Amino acid sequence: MWRKFQTNIKFIFGVILFSSVIYGSTFVAEATTFGNEQLQNSGLLSELLTPLPRAGEDMDAIFRQIDDGESLEGWQQMLTNEPVEFPVAEQNNSAKRKYYMYFGSIDTKSADGTGGLSNKGQTIGSSAISAGQFQIVTKVAEGKQGGATGPTQTWMSYNYIQGLMGAESYALGLMKTPTGQMVTGSKYQFANSYEGSLTGNFRIQRLYQYPDPDAPKLRAYGIVYKSGVPAGAIRVTMTPISTNGKMKQGRVKADIRYQNLLAEEADYTFAYGVHSDLAGNHSNTPTYSLGNLEGLYVGVDGKTPSQLTPDNTPYRVYFWRDGYENQPKTMHPDYSYSSTPRSIFDYIGTNTGTGTATPAWNPYAPGMALEADPGRGMQIKDKYNHPVYAFKWDQLLLGQNSIGNIALDISVTEDGGVPQDPPELTLDKEKDFSTGEAYMLTGKWKDKDSSSVELFYSIDGKPAQSLSGTILNPNKGIDELFTINLDATDIPLGNHTITVYVRDKEGNESDVQVFKLIEPTPPIITLDQTEDKSLGVDYTLSGSFTDQESEQVTIWYQVDEQPAKATKTYPNTAINTALPYEFTIPAAEIPEGPHNIQVYAIDSEGKQSNVELFKLTEATANLIVEFVDENKNELNKSETIPGTVGVDKIDLTDKSKYNVASIISKLENDGYKLIDFPADQHEIILPAGGRVVQYVFEGQLRLVSAPELIQFGQQKYNAKVTRVNDPIYDKDLIVKDNRTSVGRWTLTAKLTKEMTSTTDPSAVLKNAVRYVYDGDEIIIGKDTALPIMVHDTLTKDPYNISDTWSGTQTGDGVKLEVNPGDVKKMGSYEGEILWELAATPVS
Repeated sequence: MWRKFQTNIKFIFGVILFSSVIYGSTFVAEATTFGNEQLQNSGLLSELLTPLPRAGEDMDAIFRQIDDGESLEGWQQMLTNEPVEFPVAEQNNSAKRKYYMYFGSIDTKSADGTGGLSNKGQTIGSSAISAGQFQIVTKVAEGKQGGATGPTQTWMSYNYIQGLMGAESYALGLMKTPTGQMVTGSKYQFANSYEGSLTGNFRIQRLYQYPDPDAPKLRAYGIVYKSGVPAGAIRVTMTPISTNGKMKQGRVKADIRYQNLLAEEADYTFAYGVHSDLAGNHSNTPTYSLGNLEGLYVGVDGKTPSQLTPDNTPYRVYFWRDGYENQPKTMHPDYSYSSTPRSIFDYIGTNTGTGTATPAWNPYAPGMALEADPGRGMQIKDKYNHPVYAFKWDQLLLGQNSIGNIALDISVTEDGGVPQDPPELTLDKEKDFSTGEAYMLTGKWKDKDSSSVELFYSIDGKPAQSLSGTILNPNKGIDELFTINLDATDIPLGNHTITVYVRDKEGNESDVQVFKLIEPTPPIITLDQTEDKSLGVDYTLSGSFTDQESEQVTIWYQVDEQPAKATKTYPNTAINTALPYEFTIPAAEIPEGPHNIQVYAIDSEGKQSNVELFKLTEATANLIVEFVDENKNELNKSETIPGTVGVDKIDLTDKSKYNVASIISKLENDGYKLIDFPADQHEIILPAGGRVVQYVFEGQLRLVSAPELIQFGQQKYNAKVTRVNDPIYDKDLIVKDNRTSVGRWTLTAKLTKEMTSTTDPSAVLKNAVRYVYDGDEIIIGKDTALPIMVHDTLTKDPYNISDTWSGTQTGDGVKLEVNPGDVKKMGSYEGEILWELAATPVS
């Protein structure tokens, strides 16, 4: 990527220059014989034109690179070098001359401008035509001919000799110096506009014109060669400009762009010089100042024998330096020709006035000081036989492929007096809104040099009327305020156009300024969609708005009956064009359920648009009710309950509608304990996408069944040990373990009442109740519970301990054993067993 430096070289002069670029040209060595005695005496034959090597296939790539992305769309390539005409207003062209932008030499001796060293009609690329030799050439009206150059003269130029720009005509020159070093000397000469020089040159390789009759342009592309290698590229674009609106005054801007193609970084300094020869009046061309170092001008009256023009009308050329972008830094207006120089840098740095043969080649020369400027319209120097003047720009620091820009403004006119700048006028506003009431239109005007002005305005194309007649201008160049009071009867409600301009005493007019009163119209909006499902989340709406005149538009919305809210204010960047908008409504403003949202716009004038309606409609979803244990394992098939999002209120405890309560009861009967449930189970409102709720149960270790009656039967007392191994019981002894993490449990037993006589409480059978487990027999005593079984649960199925009991002496189960000495009384005995079940850790 190259660097682009904005130091544009702009040249504006009364003559318009056009440059064209040609592709695919070949380069031919050319030696031209000078047939004019004056040219032969000038020493131009001492150097023949030197052929240049081709830039090869990369030439066009270089030119596109220097364009830096600018398009050539609409431009037309020119294969031969021709002047391109540009318009000049009739009031500035009483002699009906034609003005042209042009590159290179023109022979003003001949009627058609060709012949001799003229470049007119020559082939681009193969001919030695310099992009640095841009100028404005002028042709007198039909039927007029004969001037200072000879009896057939119809063309006029301001360059020596008689328009034929040879080695002593100078034009654009370039020095290249080491970065940051203030060095001088001719060894730093890098390029100039004369191809016979030993330095590089600016030969045109491509020439284009932009064929707009009102605003034509001319552009040339060239290559600077060093040792046959492209060292730099130049692009010169000439554009006619106007400082005065409708009054085209023959002013042309030359924008010069240079790109360094060398690897090394360096300082590049441009200068532009003119060896003055006004319409062939070489020895009678005085130089005048534009004042305040704003430039200079030269001219002849057209009638005096020593200042003759073909149409006997004045001929003036102006070189401006008056504040435009990339203008020259310094002005050097008072050199005299020396026979040695071939570049304008031969002069820059020398003593002014008489000239010298010792070149200074000083790119840092300060130029004319402000105190040395004699003032506007004052002569800078006498009618030297060889007047030379120059303009120089600041150094451009350019690395490889970096681009620098400079510019020069030049104008050519027939004006015979001191140049008069037109007045300037600005309005405080470009538009406002019509109310049907009176309006005060305000602005400013200023004029640099006229003693008085008159301000005019027109309403809706009606004849212009003076604001207040002649206005004195004692404070020249200072802004003056004005107010135009527009009566309500002249501007009823509606659209109106008011034009304003100012004219100075000399007849120069400012640009016409246009002010518009616009009847406000409301904006128009659209929505990209008008309906969607309500989901209870943030929702983004989008659409477009169109407004014919407002600067900005604010989008508003209203949800149901809530207060309306402004969203974002959008600039109306494209008048009367649909522009996009977008905003988001927070979920809190649009909970689940149906909503009506109104959207509209209000512009900066308070006009409200149409109202667009957006609907959020009901959505359905499912409520999933799950029944799980602590580990989220399903205990019962889930229930699915459909409903309307944001509307339905579902009561899961309602036994008439839902099965939830019966499922809970079933699980509780199956040994599960409910430990968690939805907090809003009495009123659940479905969100978008539905909802899953859970009833969570804890599994329990339970003794679900135990004998209520164990009978040992009637036993005959025989003074021996009595043992019963197979009692009769009414219910099984059953344990169920529903715990999530099943494990070990222990069953214990103790007597809460020993075997006691039913008739004599004092008669007790001690140690009579026994329990055998896995071969071990345990005496079940009173008060102290003893473990009778330890079991590891493997499944959640009920475990029936009774199924393990057997009626044998050593088999598992409840036993009765009575020693004969313990029987104190005959009769029935009864007792009570307390079964206790507990979870026990696995060791």
